[in-house]
Amino acid sequence: MRYITLMESPVGTLPYGQTRSYAAVASAISNPTAVRAVRTVNGKNPISIIRRCHRVIGSDGHLVVYASGRAAKQYLLALDGAHRSPALT
Repeated sequence: MRYITLMESPVGTLPYGQTRSYAAVASAISNPTAVRAVRTVNGKNPISIIRRCHRVIGSDGHLVVYASGRAAKQYLLALDGAHRSPALT
């Protein structure tokens, strides 16, 4: 449960049109080794469209897990105008 509290701020404040990697979110909560925990919590987000979990992608720029499916994640990122890039910060 602790990660859910820590995750709400970084994921909830991702700017419109921008993405972050799971590793970048883990670093933002001062725990760079928590990449798997970030991915798990992100996948269990009950209000994904509000908490913007679709904006969290793989470090290499690939779309990875999304509860509603990869096509939905791709659609939402396109709707946001988000640009995927391997160099995510």
